Amino acid sequence: AALALNGDSEAALTRLERVASMGIVSDVQSSEDFAALRGKPRFEAVVKRFETNGRASGQARTDFTIEGLGLIPEGMAYDPRGKRWFVSSVRMRKIFEIRSGAQPRILTKDLRWGVFGMVFDRARNVLWATTSALPQVEGSKAEDEGKSALLKIDPRTGRVLEEIEARD
Repeated sequence: AALALNGDSEAALTRLERVASMGIVSDVQSSEDFAALRGKPRFEAVVKRFETNGRASGQARTDFTIEGLGLIPEGMAYDPRGKRWFVSSVRMRKIFEIRSGAQPRILTKDLRWGVFGMVFDRARNVLWATTSALPQVEGSKAEDEGKSALLKIDPRTGRVLEEIEARD
């Protein structure tokens, strides 16, 4: 918007195209910030892309439910060999393992901080998870706020194999 308002239409359109390519939905057409771009073919294409991004695709279905309140799920990772999902909880400092047709089980609990993004590393057969201290995390300590780490987790046992704390 700042680029468009400052008369740099080309840079504004390039940024809008980039944002639209991320799958984001935005009503740029009705925003007065982009009035100078209206009628330009690239802008009209971006408007269509944002509209397309907002349309449902595929068929949604529920594959699993994790019972309980206050979970605040953040990250998901999939193990294609074991056919299981991992779901992290920021608030509860846990990672759940979900297998088709089975009840979710707690893979890890009482981690030091809330768990955010995760990825299953097939080559090493480990689960990598990012963790961070926030006030919203149960049992958070004021002195930990702002700290974060990368966890290397054994996906069979839930044992943290390594914790790499970020400095600064």
